[in-house]
Amino acid sequence: MREIDLNQAFKPTPEVFSRRVEQTLRNIGEEKKMKRFTAKTAALSMALLIALAGIAYAAIHFGQPWYYDNRFDAYQKYEPKKYQAIMDSLQKDLPQEVTGPAAALVSLQVPDAAWVPAQGLATLSMLAQPLDEKAYELHSLWEMDVDGALVGRIDPQEEDSRVDHWLWTEKGHGLPRDVMLDPGKKLLLIDLGGEMYIGDTQATLPGYSFDAFTTKEGPV
Repeated sequence: MREIDLNQAFKPTPEVFSRRVEQTLRNIGEEKKMKRFTAKTAALSMALLIALAGIAYAAIHFGQPWYYDNRFDAYQKYEPKKYQAIMDSLQKDLPQEVTGPAAALVSLQVPDAAWVPAQGLATLSMLAQPLDEKAYELHSLWEMDVDGALVGRIDPQEEDSRVDHWLWTEKGHGLPRDVMLDPGKKLLLIDLGGEMYIGDTQATLPGYSFDAFTTKEGPV
């Protein structure tokens, strides 16, 4: 796998990752003990590198700077001091661990976070991707039935009422099998809008609000 291949798959490929790939491949070629390094092993190694590159690229690309520039620019327009305080306080490479049932299905990361006591504000971004992208298509739970038309029984007075769950995606909205990007996959929904606890305590973040969505590139 050459560097140009990674650049075509993930634009732009982080320079540090490219150097690491080159060094890894160089070591493989120089190691005398790798005589049994088969084509299948090489293919699996490349697949692993590509998977890791995808996770790294998504984490770098979809953080709070991207969010405030592309989806929520109200702070920049109406509260520039608050926006700048968040950017100045942004922390990356945070220690983190995923536990529980979700760990077997998704890669869940916190690319960045900010604590701004002067503004009484704490922010963080979360990024989720299915571990098995060939089997699952991941969306936010909050992209299901967003119009409020789902009811237990059809209301003759409401022509839009329905008893089936509808999903909102880049292809439109409707039954999941009709609007999933790949209907051959299993639909996986993740709820990133639950309560946020402070440390190991039972205290929750006051005034907590969130925005959950699926990007065009796939991560939620």
